[in-house]
Amino acid sequence: MPELITQITVNSAKPKGKPYDIRDTKVTGFLLRVLPTGKKKYYCQYARGKRKFIKNAELWTPTQAREEAKAILGKAASGHDLSISRAERCTLKTFIDDEYGPWVDVNRKDGDATLKRLKTRFDRFLTQKLSEVGAEDIEKWRTARLKGGTKPATVNRDITTLKATLSKAVEWGMLPINPLASIKPMKIDSRRKVRFLSKEEEKRLRKLLDSKGGRRPKLMKPLILLALNTGMRRGELFHLTWQNANFRTKTITVVGEKAKSGSTRHIPMNAEAVQLLKDWEKISKGELVFPGQDGTPLNNTQKSWATILSDAKIEGFRFHDLRHTFASNLVMAGVDLNTVRDLLGHSDLKMTLRYAHLAPEHKAAAVELLVEGDK
Repeated sequence: MPELITQITVNSAKPKGKPYDIRDTKVTGFLLRVLPTGKKKYYCQYARGKRKFIKNAELWTPTQAREEAKAILGKAASGHDLSISRAERCTLKTFIDDEYGPWVDVNRKDGDATLKRLKTRFDRFLTQKLSEVGAEDIEKWRTARLKGGTKPATVNRDITTLKATLSKAVEWGMLPINPLASIKPMKIDSRRKVRFLSKEEEKRLRKLLDSKGGRRPKLMKPLILLALNTGMRRGELFHLTWQNANFRTKTITVVGEKAKSGSTRHIPMNAEAVQLLKDWEKISKGELVFPGQDGTPLNNTQKSWATILSDAKIEGFRFHDLRHTFASNLVMAGVDLNTVRDLLGHSDLKMTLRYAHLAPEHKAAAVELLVEGDK
């Protein structure tokens, strides 16, 4: 039954077994379509059996969509050919800026990084019509990137990001199918050896952090040592608050909205982690454990980190490799992989296998036990 479509209408519309329409009483032809999945979309029916998709209801208010419906009806009345799809009029850049970008900002923690990746990696495609972005061109782009030395894992992540973008265009009625659906990711060795600190490297790093003075901020020592003792990601450390560091229960809580997995997890603190945070609490000011100069979360420690690595004579090591070191040390100490998975916050054990490789010498010592057993 027709009714005035308001935000209350949109919010209260419940999905049914089949799609159904709610038609507006104010503008004839303007309607809200409710899908069995719960998705809600605005449409304008401008002729018998002909309708145009307007916008996903989560992105626009009924007032905005109604105004667009009026514009569509006006064009139809003036004889415009509305059979030309939005994908044929809209460029990839326009879609990212006007449609996908606002959605990503609200629904993805790494929204800024996602949009930056799209605009830098696929800059040559931004001026193309959305309907012109095709698998063949992306395959050629991938080949050129791989020949240029880009790692397959990086190329896979880039293409996955673009595929997800175009999937939203399909979901929102701007494309009939995802043109990149046929592109398969490059095979990579998910069990390849990861970089972690050797005992000698860790000893040099700790000695440097304990030294007085130096060319590094004071927070780098507790930041690095906490990463080594908890396996927390850099972003999780940057956003850690004192409220989520509980000295009574000796646990750190990584809240879901700051975690890569989106799930809250609780990490036990060992004696070193507890002590270094207690010492740091006497110096640190504000709500954040590791605040930036203006009190906001840190966003870059690359210069200080590079200086520390250089002074400690450690090469080919990233900050994220502290997480690898945490996991590898646990496995070499005999901790079962499922416990390591839980501490790292992985939803899949396969990810833990990648992060928690054993050192070659540790494996060698294990098989050497067979020889010792024969003696």
